[in-house]
Amino acid sequence: MNEIKRILTTLHKKQMVEFMNAHPELFADLLSLSLSPSGPLAWRAAWLLWGVMKKNDKRVQPFVAEMIRILPLRKNNIQRELLKIIQGSQVPEDLQGEMFDVSMKLWRDPENQPSVRWYALKWLLTMAEKYPELMNEVAGSMDEETIDSLSKGARHSVMLMMRERGIKL
Repeated sequence: MNEIKRILTTLHKKQMVEFMNAHPELFADLLSLSLSPSGPLAWRAAWLLWGVMKKNDKRVQPFVAEMIRILPLRKNNIQRELLKIIQGSQVPEDLQGEMFDVSMKLWRDPENQPSVRWYALKWLLTMAEKYPELMNEVAGSMDEETIDSLSKGARHSVMLMMRERGIKL
């Protein structure tokens, strides 16, 4: 774990990725640190984890449930990285409802960073495409207050995502 902490605090991302690719035996340590409540190190670990994992990475899959469980308990920067990791993983069907609820809360909270809200909405829309009956719930969460509390760039991106899906706001 000390080696992971060292690279997270001394190397640039390209060097970190190269190091992790050369030392796959440290992946579990990186994953463990990304799930810890260790503030900036947890954020950097999750950020790097997203950079080195593969889509539906088998090494991450056993931890998806824990990521969903801790998501509401973490600060925005870690939430954003965990949302990205979860979106790059397969969420088991029995956890999709819980992930939907967590994502809806993150999306609707105007205190959250726009990037967290955007990734939460992205996941909600992915689920609504899989389960079309959820689209009305997602569209219903698009009230003026929720949209207006986003940054200009995030608001534009959300409008594009909705327009692509034929949802008028």
